[in-house]
Amino acid sequence: MPATSSTVRTVKRLTHHMRLAFRLPKLVTEFETSSGDSFEVKEPKLLQAFRAVGVVPFWEEECPAEYEKQWGERWEHIHETLEEMSNIARKTEVDKFHWTKMDVQDVAKVAREEGWEACMDSEIESYLKSQEWDIQTRYMRAIQADPKADFVLMGAWDSEMIQIVTHLLGDGAVDEQRAVYSVVKDWWHSMISALLDTSRKYKYRALHRLLIAEKRVKELLGEDFLQSNMRTDFTAKDARVVITALKRYAGCLTWQVVTTQDLKIQSKVVDLTKPDALEKIRARWEKLSDMAKRKEFCQLALGWMQGILAKKLNKQVQQPDLETEDLIVFNYGVKMAEAVPRSQVDAMATPEPIEVAQFERQLQDFSDMWLGRDRPDDGLSTALSLFEGDNIEEMRKVFFTESEDIGVERFAKMTEEDLHVYLGIPSGIPAVFRKYTADDPDSIPLGNSGNESFEGAEPVGLSWHQEVWLAAMVGLSVNSGQGG
Repeated sequence: MPATSSTVRTVKRLTHHMRLAFRLPKLVTEFETSSGDSFEVKEPKLLQAFRAVGVVPFWEEECPAEYEKQWGERWEHIHETLEEMSNIARKTEVDKFHWTKMDVQDVAKVAREEGWEACMDSEIESYLKSQEWDIQTRYMRAIQADPKADFVLMGAWDSEMIQIVTHLLGDGAVDEQRAVYSVVKDWWHSMISALLDTSRKYKYRALHRLLIAEKRVKELLGEDFLQSNMRTDFTAKDARVVITALKRYAGCLTWQVVTTQDLKIQSKVVDLTKPDALEKIRARWEKLSDMAKRKEFCQLALGWMQGILAKKLNKQVQQPDLETEDLIVFNYGVKMAEAVPRSQVDAMATPEPIEVAQFERQLQDFSDMWLGRDRPDDGLSTALSLFEGDNIEEMRKVFFTESEDIGVERFAKMTEEDLHVYLGIPSGIPAVFRKYTADDPDSIPLGNSGNESFEGAEPVGLSWHQEVWLAAMVGLSVNSGQGG
């Protein structure tokens, strides 16, 4: 079977990680710092990232004792092969390095299973976002300047490269004249290229899902849901269903761009203490483009629902943990709720305490998504928030303490086949999963549910780490009497 583009990107990044480690060993070598009479051993950021995902240090000439059992017999061959690769001068030739033909496919296999290639992704994305250089921001600005622009180019960060690579890798990434080493440039371009490809896929998938998500919102809130008047005829349980739909909808809107005129309107904050605040909120809303209304509607609706709930229960509005601009719109929704006649609020069914707790949990879940603590289409936090029972807090604790290593220790001795039996999925895929996907979302035929193959299709599969995560969650569920 020919390699997919995602597999090729994975191998390319792995190749450049190894090339960097061989060519600039100081980037993966502990060093001492001193302060007075005290000394401290520190790890470069790249070495920290490598160790966090268990990268085997093949750049070392001698096999460390802890790797002797698995890699000892092949260490010399692997080391020499990768060292030879690291001395290739041109990036285009490095990108062609074939791990199978060079008899190091076992390294590539382990690397893919354990995610070596992505070990710096979070650090890169976090730093770019902190500087407002992240891919999405650059895309938004490019489209606002030129609506015909396609996507962000790989070289878009070249002018900031020194600052970026010294932050990510330390001063060892530049020479004495503060010029970036060519091997570091190649490494950076490989890393950002992979992130650009991933972001491009998110953008196209979000666009494909947008119409479906908006149709669901219209079913719940009406065809004219973008009008500033909200419904008052649903219960707390209905509100939770709406929140779930809005979260999916918001996730589809993250790559949509508003106009510069919208930005000017949004920059003028309505003073909610003034008597004409509600009138100004509605006037402001009418001036926004339909896309700007779509991107603000979720925050506005959540504020309105929280405001109605607070009014019904005679309590203060729970302020979610949102970025300033989103919190402003949320509070516009709260202000709109204040104007709802008391008689309408009294006519609404009074929610039970558990329904209130569930609603507020989902509200926080939604704000987590906006702050980037949860990907819009993962649904992980929502799934946990909808899991009721005494064991929910234990499940949350396990997730946030163990993170990606959930279940690894407990199920370490189980093979994939064992896990399939344990989970009751003999095919290796849960029944609700689609069976086929594609690296290029545009190649998925319209109307294809994923259960039938198509040209360019890839079979969906779970990795061992994903399976043990499911096993851990199922174990907690069974132990609490929530399922089987």
